[in-house]
Amino acid sequence: MSQAENYQKILGAELAEQLGEGYKFLRSKLELRQKGKQSSNVIVLAGSNKYSPRISVSFYFGRHFEEINKVEKALGLEPMHYHIQQYSPNLHKMVNHPNPNLKHTWNVNIDKPPVLISRELCVAIRKISGPFFERFDSLQSSREALAANDSWCFGGPTFWRSLFLFDAALGDIEHFKQWSRCLNDFEEEQANQLLEKYEKI
Repeated sequence: MSQAENYQKILGAELAEQLGEGYKFLRSKLELRQKGKQSSNVIVLAGSNKYSPRISVSFYFGRHFEEINKVEKALGLEPMHYHIQQYSPNLHKMVNHPNPNLKHTWNVNIDKPPVLISRELCVAIRKISGPFFERFDSLQSSREALAANDSWCFGGPTFWRSLFLFDAALGDIEHFKQWSRCLNDFEEEQANQLLEKYEKI
């Protein structure tokens, strides 16, 4: 394990303790997860270790839905960390976010790390991802955002698989068939293959 990876694991454990509210830290994935009855809030530490010991720290945040996980299993797909997501450096792109000017990325010398970085990150995680989790608290609201390429999440044609999974979980695969007309030839071929597999289960 590199020095940078070890630092990220220590930082993740500190964040889990400070966030509280049932957050658990999965060291192997650098993932913080708060599990609910039907879905989980997920934070994944990210950034760049290229110039270690000087690294950058940011985070992905998203929601994982149990109903979609069932579809993934039925289709033999690798389960996703989250089914709708965003990345902290994209905060400025999230139209009408209530906290648009928050710090979203930290440059850290891991030989002399800032004493308060975990506290700063904890505040940022709450204030950046909190409104996201409130906005996308259901399969329906998340599906609509993906289909519309909402600025608050990764969506549009690039994330067609995510939309497919939402529509499958909602039992509304016709919605995906109509929406998929916007895909290019390669994406459409892949989508049709997945549709054929879905219709056999």
